[in-house]
Amino acid sequence: MFAPEGYISFGLMSEFISDWVHRIYLAKLLQEDEEDLEGVFDFDMHPDSLLGSFKLKQFRKLHPDYPFEATNEEMQEYFDYSQNMRFDISVLYHCLLSRVLKDFPTCVSSSEGLVIQPDESLFLHMDRLDWVHPVWPIRKSRELLNIFKLYEEGSFDTGDLAARYCFLDHTLGCIRLKNNSASGFERSSHYLDSETTRKYIEQQVTPFVSWVLVWKRGALPDDFPTYLQQVGFIEPGWGLVGRSEGHERRSRPTERRGPKPSGAKEEYYRRYPHGKPKEVSFLSISKELEEAGFKISERMVGNYEKQRNE
Repeated sequence: MFAPEGYISFGLMSEFISDWVHRIYLAKLLQEDEEDLEGVFDFDMHPDSLLGSFKLKQFRKLHPDYPFEATNEEMQEYFDYSQNMRFDISVLYHCLLSRVLKDFPTCVSSSEGLVIQPDESLFLHMDRLDWVHPVWPIRKSRELLNIFKLYEEGSFDTGDLAARYCFLDHTLGCIRLKNNSASGFERSSHYLDSETTRKYIEQQVTPFVSWVLVWKRGALPDDFPTYLQQVGFIEPGWGLVGRSEGHERRSRPTERRGPKPSGAKEEYYRRYPHGKPKEVSFLSISKELEEAGFKISERMVGNYEKQRNE
């Protein structure tokens, strides 16, 4: 996504927040099981692989042979388990993004590079997720009970959550007027009548339609973990505030050069340090890794095994 020189794009900020949220969610799960948090906040390790490994490990406590001898019922159960996790993480992500949009100096940029810091109400979520103080388990958070109720009923999902910003197109990271923008803004803001809402949209929203969200690099906090602890997303006992190791990666959205490695090769070697067992097929291993969050084919697993022996 576009950002002028010296600014952070919405795409980069979104990826940064998502990375943190995956790690926070995993840390909460490990803490719940009284397990060590080692590696969770190592930003050289991809959060999807960490969470995928935990998810498969937990599921195998109930189904030891999964996915090698999985029944259709077990496959559906694992899919539902994964979808529930995915929705939990999405809720946590939008809660944190909604706070960042309000707490940081969020700006908008035209395609010509003109940057303006607009009224913060431009970034409101219709469910006022910026007011949420998540508790654990997250589904017990009082402000989120209705969202999870709708999800359980099958009438609400991650896409609905992303679509409920009054004027933000979350996919494109830009300002957009939607069919429900006016009614959603009227309900979620302090502009309680249609005429005031109409004037607000005319003066504060319409001029910035299609402008993209950006953040000036120098305006962000020096230590993002300090901010996360202040708003209750991380715990003091995790020891992340003031930690020098990996400080830049934890505190600043950073552009990654080149394609992002999937981590599948390293994960395969970690799970099978002594090579592929004779009784296990490459197809079974590829399915196992896919269930853990790694996109990989049977052929790729075979190539990794060849490379190990070269």
